[in-house]
Amino acid sequence: MKTSDTSCADNIIPGNTKSRNCASDNAKAKDLLPGDNVQYKSLTESDFPGSNSSEISREDKIHLMDVFNSIDFDKIIDHPNILIAAHFWDEDRYQAAKVCYRFMRAVDDLVDNYKSDHKVISDTEREKLESEVSKWISFAMQTSDNSPGNPAPESIQGLAGPALSAGSALPAGSAGSDRSSGSSGSAGFTGSAGSVAINRDTLKALTSTMERFHIPLWPFEAFARSMIYDIYNDGFPTLQAFLDYSAGASVAPASIFVHLSGLRKTEKGYQAPAFDVREVATPCAIFSYLVHIIRDFVKDHTSNLNYFPLDLMKKYDLNRENLLLMALGKTQIAGGFRSMISDLYSVADEYRLNTLKTMKRIEPLVEPRSRLSLRIIFDLYSMVFERIDIENGNFTTAELNPTAAQIKERVRRQLLSE
Repeated sequence: MKTSDTSCADNIIPGNTKSRNCASDNAKAKDLLPGDNVQYKSLTESDFPGSNSSEISREDKIHLMDVFNSIDFDKIIDHPNILIAAHFWDEDRYQAAKVCYRFMRAVDDLVDNYKSDHKVISDTEREKLESEVSKWISFAMQTSDNSPGNPAPESIQGLAGPALSAGSALPAGSAGSDRSSGSSGSAGFTGSAGSVAINRDTLKALTSTMERFHIPLWPFEAFARSMIYDIYNDGFPTLQAFLDYSAGASVAPASIFVHLSGLRKTEKGYQAPAFDVREVATPCAIFSYLVHIIRDFVKDHTSNLNYFPLDLMKKYDLNRENLLLMALGKTQIAGGFRSMISDLYSVADEYRLNTLKTMKRIEPLVEPRSRLSLRIIFDLYSMVFERIDIENGNFTTAELNPTAAQIKERVRRQLLSE
């Protein structure tokens, strides 16, 4: 699975230094190619007309700059965006995010690592992995018993029902990442030897977190569905099947971030968000997921993983063999590959623009520091999008991943713009 990034690059690219604001709703995919060496602007209040007029206090700004200076960007390597943005919440919310994402990461790594290490998986092995996913979701179900407002959990068997048989897409009703969206470490969990385990302290932390922050069960159920799909399928027959899969793989973990962002802190504790969390999380999560399957092309295909839809691969005469040769640098990037990336890029841009519209709508409903965190994560996801050079790129890991210094500078500029 994969995590997701979005906003405009602040750094000047050598060459033509004309300026363009990629947050414009009138921007077209073909105009967003980074090959023309443009300078991008940071997102500012003017990009979000009608947004919450409440400002971050001077005292909070000083504190947030201290938070920024405390982040070791060089050490945040694996899917950093959600936890970077979450640093700017109050400490309790940040710790809640870490607990949830560690929990998701445990099962995500279990399935991904097993598929990477085993090109062929027997039916017996699939059943074993499925049972581990069932074990994992049972932990979340146990915690939900104590969480007010959580819907009654579906049966574990229901998560692995016929709708997820080989070659099928996720059911339309499944919940709508970033491969488990941004988490580091695995305290309390193991997932390396074909099993997932949770210790008592970690289960206690998960239980108290879901209860205190009113985190619903459905994101974990949706995530489990995507894990089971991964176990029984090797890729996606169509682009629509990929988007359905993203509903669990990306939207589910992103919804936890949006849920925590939307909470309102009162004297009596945290109040639930004043908007539909799943609806709000969907466009940015799918945007980032599309961007990341492009970003991780080399990493995935050299690890026996493929997230490109088979209908697009067939359309452009691509297969796992020639994609692997391109990923290894043994053949040049084919024109068909660039055409497939162009199609995915255009779809991603639609979700990017929808994200901007959604942010405009919900910003008046969130606290100032949550507004900042939402802007930061959107900004970071855009950094990758801006680096995709369809016409001339080699799509290497180094080419598509911003450096720690570039990420740090992007966050700093967003913080100063508040």
